[in-house]
Amino acid sequence: VDATHAQVYMLQSLTETELRQHEWTLRGSSSSRGGPVGSPSKGNAEREAFLHKQVKELEGDLKALQEELSESQMLRKEGQQDMHLLRERARTLEEEGELYRAGERGMMNRVARLEEAVADSAEQASALPYCVRLCLAAAAYKEALEDATARATVAGQIQHDVALALQVDKSNVEVLSFSRGDGVNVELKLTGSVGSRRDGDRSGKALAQELLEKAQDTRSALHQGIAGRHITAAEMHGAVAEGAARALKTSILEAQRAHTLASQDLARVTDRS
Repeated sequence: VDATHAQVYMLQSLTETELRQHEWTLRGSSSSRGGPVGSPSKGNAEREAFLHKQVKELEGDLKALQEELSESQMLRKEGQQDMHLLRERARTLEEEGELYRAGERGMMNRVARLEEAVADSAEQASALPYCVRLCLAAAAYKEALEDATARATVAGQIQHDVALALQVDKSNVEVLSFSRGDGVNVELKLTGSVGSRRDGDRSGKALAQELLEKAQDTRSALHQGIAGRHITAAEMHGAVAEGAARALKTSILEAQRAHTLASQDLARVTDRS
């Protein structure tokens, strides 16, 4: 573009007027050497025709260069506009990228918080004890419903057999109550085992599910115990809070104590009669 500007400037400085002045100067030189005034010689006519031809050619070149210059300027302007649009687009993409990165960071933070909440929930769920109901043959343990001493003995036997079968400490197994059913129903509370002898930590739910499997398998270690051999069925009730389990046990023990006292009173009245 700069070279084209220089060529246009050079051609514009050489105007048609200057060419004509040069022509008339040549004519005057010819007249002073003795030629007739106003009738240029053949050589002057040829020079004049040549100069006219040069003027036409220069005018054509000038026009072509001006058109080329206009086209170059137009292309340059279009290029500048395209560059401006590209810069605007790049700035927009950068802003969108920053928004995306900010959203991604926020999403990752939310995912991390959710993972922590899930881990906490899983930990809390694993810490919850589970209740299981065992059904014992009525003939063998009918006295456990009537006598507190018999209940304590049977509770100790069941606690021992279940803990041995699950390979956990006795403190993980607690007998909550006895009740009548198809046989003698025994409510158990199983608390999660930490660092058990067999395979590490196990939740209360895992212990309950394992107890159900062993109760269904008559060849399991559970059925080899003194009380375990009389288990006819097992049912898992689900998780129970520690406080609720203690309250339930207290309520059931009070009801059983009241029932025992009532039975004793009835027996005394019968004897007097």
